[in-house]
Amino acid sequence: MQAAPLLVLDVPREARVQYLAADYGRHDAGELASAVLRLRKRLGGLVTKEALGAIAENDMPRMVELVLAYYDKAYGYGLEGRQKVTVPAEGTEAATNAALVRAVQLPLS
Repeated sequence: MQAAPLLVLDVPREARVQYLAADYGRHDAGELASAVLRLRKRLGGLVTKEALGAIAENDMPRMVELVLAYYDKAYGYGLEGRQKVTVPAEGTEAATNAALVRAVQLPLS
């Protein structure tokens, strides 16, 4: 199945940060801190400390920015060597983005 093109929804970083910050902001700060601590090896000590500080200050956009850098890098690594079709999106609205994905004309092999 890896021969099939992969659709990559390209949402602007700021829109992703706002969406995730709003979502994470509804969660218990202790649980968020525990999740960040589980990523400590991958984030590194300084980023972990900064992310924990952002959680303590209820600065979810800052925490998301810090952790998103790790996730974007990991996601990019997973996409290497794959045939990709990028679908540009302006925001995070699910129905709008689903329509964009459905409208994609995939290249014929």
